[in-house]
Amino acid sequence: LIPITLAGLFVTAYLQYRRGD
Repeated sequence: LIPITLAGLFVTAYLQYRRGD
């Protein structure tokens, strides 16, 4: 997979987690 894509998904998941908190 493309590193940028992985980074984007990771950041999105992190933001989702922070928002959930």
